[in-house]
This record gives sequence, C-alpha cells and structure tokens, in this order.
Amino acid sequence: MKVAIVGLGKMGGHMAERLRRADHEVVGYDHDAGKADVGSLEEAVAALHGEPRRVVWMMLPSGEPTKATVRQLAHLLGEGDLVVDGGNSNFRDSRGHAELLGARGVGFVDAGVSPATRSRLGDYTPLVLSDIPELFRSGHLPLDVALIQVTEPDEHGLC
Repeated sequence: MKVAIVGLGKMGGHMAERLRRADHEVVGYDHDAGKADVGSLEEAVAALHGEPRRVVWMMLPSGEPTKATVRQLAHLLGEGDLVVDGGNSNFRDSRGHAELLGARGVGFVDAGVSPATRSRLGDYTPLVLSDIPELFRSGHLPLDVALIQVTEPDEHGLC
C-alpha cells in the first residue's frame, strides 16, 4: 500500500513511521520542509500516480488548515480516490468536506485519531464511520479492506 500523509507533526509523523515499519510506502508532506518527502501537496498526490486508488490521509489542525487542504485535494484527486481526515475536525466541517469531495467521486472518511498515537503506543482510532457503508456500496473501498483490528490490550492498556 502506498499512501500520502499530509501533516507530519507528532501524530502524523508517528503514523508515517509506523506505516513504513510495516512495509507500506508513505509519501509525507508538511509545511516544514525538513519533515517532508516532497515539496508540495501537488507533488504528494503526483507520487501516488499508478495506484489503483490514491489515498491521502490528513493529520492537520481542525479548521482552516484542513478546509484549505480539502479544497486543494478536490482539484487534485478524482473518481475512486479517498481522503481520510484524522485531525478531529468538527463533524459539520466534515459533512462539507464529504460533499465537496463526493461531487468529484472522491471518498471521504472522518477518522479522528486517538492521542495515544502521539506517544507511539496506539494505532488509529476511527471516531466517525457513518460514511463507510456508502464507500463500500459505491466501490470506493473494496470489501476486502480491513478497517478495524481489535487486539488484546498491551501493557499500556491500549488495543
């Protein structure tokens, strides 16, 4: 799997690191060039060329940083691609993001991520999954995608 992660701060940076350790290819973009693999959002999306489904996972502060990135992605992505917002956006904003991206055939998942990822102790904890059934029905996500993995708690009590 190849994914672009936009926002490589504490949480996004740790996510990129964990995905790479699991042998996934990650293209990271951040406004801090010292953290980024590419110099722009356009380059991050272009690096996903050839993927059957381009996936962009945003780890940005809620509000205008996320809104501006979604507006850009609406022009860079197309039918069958997917945007995941892991930055705990307001659900009202997420509805607008889903509508804007959906008009271009781009799937959207609001999957706020647990702060446990900051400490590298936890993985990703989706909070709002109401759009998942439609993503399956529309074909944006194949039915063989694993979205939830439940394991026994580790020594920190995290699954």
